Amino acid sequence: MTNKTINLTPGETLSLNGNQLHGDTVTLTDNNVDDLLTETVNVSGTVALSDMHINTGSLHFVGGTLNFSGTSWLSGNAFRGVAAVFDSNLTGNGTLDLDGGNHDGSNTEINGSVGGGLTLDINPGGYAPTVSLQIDKPSQFHATLALPTAAQPGGFEYIAFMGLHANSADLSNDMLQMFNGNRLVDSVRVTGGQGLQMEQTTAGVMLSSGGVYAYQPGGPGTIIPLHIAQPVV
Repeated sequence: MTNKTINLTPGETLSLNGNQLHGDTVTLTDNNVDDLLTETVNVSGTVALSDMHINTGSLHFVGGTLNFSGTSWLSGNAFRGVAAVFDSNLTGNGTLDLDGGNHDGSNTEINGSVGGGLTLDINPGGYAPTVSLQIDKPSQFHATLALPTAAQPGGFEYIAFMGLHANSADLSNDMLQMFNGNRLVDSVRVTGGQGLQMEQTTAGVMLSSGGVYAYQPGGPGTIIPLHIAQPVV
């Protein structure tokens, strides 16, 4: 099967079993802009997804492992954004493009492990871009975060590292390290970035671009000094 389109009706539950979607292009869409319900995708075993598109709506992936290849887009459109929750493990060697779209943007939550072969591309998109990412298990997150550069207009709302406590951070050689005193509490690979700021809130450590986002988990917090090493030229 190739170029398979799956249209979810409001509140519908879809089950993906085994490798049935290997090699397919999967489009999960809900074009009813007034629908605020969440469509649930139950995953059994390992499901391989290639060049998947989520254009609008609210999707909740539950269970199993999603193996990504190519580039998959989670993007808002001119009417509303996309909200995706992954209660699944993510693996593969692909890219997840978290796209702010044209209006309401995208927000993504990952409550599972994330393999080191994946890249999460934080793309602010176009008009009124908004992008946020919540990482519920930072110690199991091994992907690369590709942040907006100066060539991309706008920034992102926040990347939340839930449950972490840090009072200093260092970004050097594409590695963001967070410390509590002299103890390393977490590290993540990061490329790009502009106007980066970090805060400690009651919910965890927040990384933002261009200022504090009032609705980040835990609300406004305490600034964490972030040292960014300049590359040697």
